[in-house]
This record gives sequence, structure tokens and C-alpha cells, in this order.
Amino acid sequence: MNEEEILKSLIFCNICYYPEYKSKSSSLLISYCMHVVCNTCLSELDYCPICNSKTTFMPITNSLSSKLTKNPTELFSRPVDICMFQVNSSINLIEYLREQIKIQKKLLKLAKMEIEKLKNQPKSNIKQIRTEEKNKNVVNNEKIKKVCDIIKTSKKKSDKSTSILDFSNSSCTTGRLTIPKDFNPYKKFYRK
Repeated sequence: MNEEEILKSLIFCNICYYPEYKSKSSSLLISYCMHVVCNTCLSELDYCPICNSKTTFMPITNSLSSKLTKNPTELFSRPVDICMFQVNSSINLIEYLREQIKIQKKLLKLAKMEIEKLKNQPKSNIKQIRTEEKNKNVVNNEKIKKVCDIIKTSKKKSDKSTSILDFSNSSCTTGRLTIPKDFNPYKKFYRK
């Protein structure tokens, strides 16, 4: 028996169990409740003899028979492919996110180690940092003292020597350099 014959053998009367393909005289009918009954077993057209529900029947034609005997794997192949795609994509995303979590955990661990290192470092280096600051201040103070000494000695020398520019004659002596009163910018110089 091939696959088509096996699937056709599944269509039979649910009362007398006589198959469709052997029955020449009577035709099979299918109800909306999906029960199959032959003409000879059906007494009333309004009620299903199997489940006693109110229903209608329609004859099983060749087109309907082919739909009922169609291989179900054909019906499910596309949805199964779509489901497999979605499952594979989900698995790939989960793997990617797991790798990202591992990376983030490593970075977090490194950050925690660095924070602990920085917390412990100032306690051990506070004295060293303070001595370095004191040494810098001492050196800077010494430099400032030397510059002040140089300025003082140069001021003493300048007081004793005569200045080339004498601004005692100037119009204003408030700390700014001013032009002497007798200065004439328009004075002509002639060659002799």
C-alpha cells in the first residue's frame, strides 16, 4: 500500500466502517462535527448519529476527499520552518547576551579591584604625599627668598649709583613711567 491508499483508508463510515473506495452504491457524507457517515447509515439529515448534535451534512466529493487525505507534513512545513528560524534566532541572541554578560562581569570585577586598590592606596601613601608637598613648598620658599635677596641687593646698588634716566622732573610719579616735563618730541636734530 502506498501513502495515498493509506490516507484514503482513513475515510470511512463511522457507523458501519465501510470504506469510501469500496463503496460504489452509497456515498459518504461529512458533518460539521467532522463525523463521516454513509447514505445507508444516515437516518435523519438534521442530527449526527454519532454525537447526536444538530448539524448538516455535505457529500464527500473528490476535491474534498483530496483535501482530507492531503499529507499533513506539507501543511506544517512552512510554519515549522518559521518556528525553527525563530528558535535559532532566539538561541543566537541568548548566546550573544551570555557573552555580553561575561564581558560585563569581567569589567565589573576589574572596576571593583581598582576601587579597592584606590581605597587602600591613600592610606599607605598619605605620609609620602605630604612630605613631597612640604619639600616642594620648602624649595619654592627658598627660590622666593633668593629672588627677594637679589631684588634687595640690586635696589641698594641702584640707590648709590646715579640713574641714567632721572624722572624726578616728571609730571607724575605714581608708579608709572611718565615723560619728563622738558621733553620735546618735536626737537629737531641737526648735523654739524
